[in-house]
Amino acid sequence: MKKLNGFPGHFFGWSWRQLSPELMDVIRQDVSMLTLLSEVLCLLDMVVNSFAHMISTKPVDRYIRPQFTCDGPLAIDSGRHPIIESIHNDFIPNNIFLSEASNMGIVIGPDMSGKSTYLQQVCLIVILAQIGCARFANLRVFDRIFTRMGTADCFEYNCSTFMTEMKETAFIVQNISERSLVVMDELGRATSSSDGFAMAWSCCEHIMALKVYTMRPFGTLFFGLSGLSANFFTKHVTFAFAC
Repeated sequence: MKKLNGFPGHFFGWSWRQLSPELMDVIRQDVSMLTLLSEVLCLLDMVVNSFAHMISTKPVDRYIRPQFTCDGPLAIDSGRHPIIESIHNDFIPNNIFLSEASNMGIVIGPDMSGKSTYLQQVCLIVILAQIGCARFANLRVFDRIFTRMGTADCFEYNCSTFMTEMKETAFIVQNISERSLVVMDELGRATSSSDGFAMAWSCCEHIMALKVYTMRPFGTLFFGLSGLSANFFTKHVTFAFAC
């Protein structure tokens, strides 16, 4: 498995060395246009090939138009991951509720228990908005959705896994507002358990002070985050255990 995980990196490095400096200079002149083209194609694929196809092949009663409020809660009843459920017929729906009184949710569980799927499901339902896959949904209008997911080196910017994690976390902390949805998947995994826990705790403290709706899962090493509810007695933290 380790060899398979390392193969994309070795292949990328080999491919990079095969390109001549002259070719790279030509590509570099139009890199902004190529980036824009890539984003347009990804958006087109998402709207036409993913969302439109899923909606047209599902029963009408499995997708609803959510209720929107300015300052109300994020409440989803029997929410589903639109992509996963198209692959597995036995997908189990999940609920989520975040409000001013309970603005942070921490999902704790072992690897492969469904934490990331649960978080991605919430983001996708918010993005889908008018056609979210749930039995009931009440959403506030979010200005941005911030995510910090995955553990991998960034070859493009010559950043290690830890450096990538720190840069993305810093960007989120510096740009979130009270109307943002923040989703973080196992923050602090790229470093030691003690340092990762301290970083995760500090980030939670900062986000809770802003009353931002936050979904945040941590693995079994971070069960100590349950102490947040005791330290912040004026705020409520929702805990869910994946199994």
